[in-house]
Amino acid sequence: MAFYVFPQAISKEKCNEFLEDSLASFDLYESCVIKEKYADKFDTTTKTAISSIDNFKKSREPVEVDREKRDSDIFFIKDSKHQINKICYELITEANIKFFDYNIDYFQDIQFSRYQVGGHYDWHRDDNIKNSGSDECRKLSLTLNITNDYEGGMFEFFSGNQPFKYNGCNISEVLKTIGTAIVFDSSDWHRLTPVTRGVRYSFVCWAVGPNFK
Repeated sequence: MAFYVFPQAISKEKCNEFLEDSLASFDLYESCVIKEKYADKFDTTTKTAISSIDNFKKSREPVEVDREKRDSDIFFIKDSKHQINKICYELITEANIKFFDYNIDYFQDIQFSRYQVGGHYDWHRDDNIKNSGSDECRKLSLTLNITNDYEGGMFEFFSGNQPFKYNGCNISEVLKTIGTAIVFDSSDWHRLTPVTRGVRYSFVCWAVGPNFK
């Protein structure tokens, strides 16, 4: 298990600004999963994520909307000049320099995510070596939490029911702090527990590089 935490990486005011702008600008759609693989599909030719049902159909991948595995709404930010790109990419780069030292080639589009009551994402990994059929994969994942007025919706690593700690605190509680980000190895199993009250919003992105030897 490998992760690097940025406590309150951006201010509450900035988070609120990002949230208002995202809700006004983005047309969210229902997320889906690749059948039996629990991962987003990534088109290695165009370097873009294709996690909407329509795009999945075009790619002829065996996909489904399975609310038992994943229940959320998402939007991929295609605007390379959007301010959130610079913030997230700089955080991943810093974590990689200080901790992971992975060979990274590029970043995928940032995903804006919404988890309403009942929304969740069951145990899964973000790396897509098996799915891509290519010589590259997701190596690092980032989640940036921009709200905290919700209950449930806890980010957890698979750990045999033993909570991971960060500075003596449960990592799940730390990551619920508004503006806090975590960068972790994309091959690590993790989940988001069901939201029981309110709505959870976050930004997610991934760094891609050559497959590990």
